[in-house]
Amino acid sequence: MTAPSMPAVGIDKVPSQAPGDPAPSGGGVTLVEQGFRPNGDGSDVSVGAIVRNSSTQTAYRTKVSFTPYAKDGAAVPYAGNQPMLEIPVLVPGERVPLGMILQIAESNLPDGKDYTTARVDIKVVQTTWTTAGEILPVTFSLDPVDPNGVGPMKATAVSPYCDRLYFRGITMVYRDRAGAIVGGSLDVSNYLSRNRDNAEKLCAPGTNTVDNLRVDPQFAKPKGIAATEYALHCDPAKYDYKVSDTYFPLN
Repeated sequence: MTAPSMPAVGIDKVPSQAPGDPAPSGGGVTLVEQGFRPNGDGSDVSVGAIVRNSSTQTAYRTKVSFTPYAKDGAAVPYAGNQPMLEIPVLVPGERVPLGMILQIAESNLPDGKDYTTARVDIKVVQTTWTTAGEILPVTFSLDPVDPNGVGPMKATAVSPYCDRLYFRGITMVYRDRAGAIVGGSLDVSNYLSRNRDNAEKLCAPGTNTVDNLRVDPQFAKPKGIAATEYALHCDPAKYDYKVSDTYFPLN
C-alpha cells in the first residue's frame, strides 16, 4: 500500500455533524463505558471513558466533552474552559480509551453546598465523517506496561504516512480489579519522557520506538488499579485552536 501524505485528502470537504448526529452511512461515535473517582479532598476528579465508532466511516477530529455534576444535579464548577478532548482519527469499529483530570474550581464553590462529584456527563459534541480508508490510524503499543503506570516503558508506534503527523497526546483509562473504569488522565505536554520531542517521535513515519517513555507521577495509576489502557493520538493535519473557540480541546 502506498503511504499517504499530509493532509489527508478530503478532510475539509466533509461537513461536521451536529451533536448526536449519526454517520451518513448509519452508526456513529458512541460512549461504551465510563467511570470516575474524586481524589481525597475532592479538588479534582479523574475520569475515564471508552468511545467506539460503530459506523462504516472514519470519524475525524471527534470532540468529547466532560461535565461533572453534584448530588443535587447542579453542575460542578471547574477551572478553565469546558473540559474537552479531541480524537484525531477513529476508524470503523475502533474503540479508544479517553481520560482526563477535571480540576474543580474550589474558589468558586458557594459555602454550605456539597459539590462532591456524583456523576460525570460525557458527550460526543462534534465529529467530521470521511470515507473509510481516506484517513489511516497510527497503531500504538507498550511493552512491557509498567505496573506502576509511570515508566520507563517501551512504546512502539507504526505510521502509514510519509510525513510526520502532529502529536495530540496520550490518553489513559484506569480499571480496578473487577474490570470497572475508575478514572483516567491525559498526558500531552512536557511530561512524557520529560521531553515532548521524544513523544512526538511516535507520530513520525514508519515504525518508531521510544525506550524510556515516562508518565509524570501525577498521572500514575492510583492504588488498587489493576489495568491501564493507553491510546496515542496523532493528527494528519495541523490544528490551530484558540482558547476563545467554542470547542477548544485540551489536547
